[in-house]
Amino acid sequence: MRAILIERHGGPEVMEVREVPEPRPGPGEVRIRVAASGQNYADTLWRLGQYPGSDLPTVPGMEVAGTVDAVGQGVEWPRPGDSVAALLFHGGGYAEAAVAPAAHCVTLPDAWSLEQGAAFLLQHLTAWHALTTMGRAAPGEVCVVHAAAGGVGGAAVELARHLGLLVVATASTAEKRAMGLALGADAAADYEGFVDEVRRLGGADLVLESVGGHVVKRSLECLKPFGRLVVIGFAGRRPASISEADLVVGTRTVAGLHLSAVAGRAALFRPVAERLMHFVEEGKLSIRVGARFPLAEAARAHQLMESRASQGKILLLPATST
Repeated sequence: MRAILIERHGGPEVMEVREVPEPRPGPGEVRIRVAASGQNYADTLWRLGQYPGSDLPTVPGMEVAGTVDAVGQGVEWPRPGDSVAALLFHGGGYAEAAVAPAAHCVTLPDAWSLEQGAAFLLQHLTAWHALTTMGRAAPGEVCVVHAAAGGVGGAAVELARHLGLLVVATASTAEKRAMGLALGADAAADYEGFVDEVRRLGGADLVLESVGGHVVKRSLECLKPFGRLVVIGFAGRRPASISEADLVVGTRTVAGLHLSAVAGRAALFRPVAERLMHFVEEGKLSIRVGARFPLAEAARAHQLMESRASQGKILLLPATST
């Protein structure tokens, strides 16, 4: 089968299409004939060798949708022929076939396309658990969503509105800020002006942070006492410095979220995914696909993702030829 194989860490150019053996599902696993692979910022860190498990040689890709065509020992669900979305924290999704734990799969609604499935699972589950499980969001609270035009950020804006929060969306350009407002944010600001906007509203109860660097420090500055800062990424790749005084004197909480921990707890994974899929079907949530690339153009997909110019999900389509 064809796959994107990385044999040296580096820029987008290190991703090359190669013929590799098809994976075989082990106990508790399924093999998925991949129709679409969702691109996530973690994939760029994987390519750079800055993500756990990205030892060489490696096939990146942590999110796919497709049709199950083989199952391993002990798997009763899903069955061959089922359309599923799946998370692959060990990578392997940039390929024509990929293996995933059966426990990390969800069945897609009949009316959904496989592209919708590949653009849904990781970002919507991350947004939901950042807001609720880690963020303990309550109706009427003020919530700041950074990078609001991105996949996770956009889902978080919509979900925060559904939960009854007052939402301030941040983004780097006027066009992206307009997208945040279109998704339901009450206000929008850039990464320099959001503190003033939040203070105008009396301060933030909750901040979803994925940028890093000085944005973390400024986010803490605008948190109310008992406010929560939930870190869900570090796209800027700039370290943040948080002092004990930032937390103790301000009576604030800082938490992190990685979806692998969620997938490891059955009650937090499939039932929540099914609930969120109902939200999509009811029109309360949207699935936004911003760009599609054939497998052989994975480098172009990463260039777009790293340019921060994309809006919505970027997909790789293994069945599409160049």
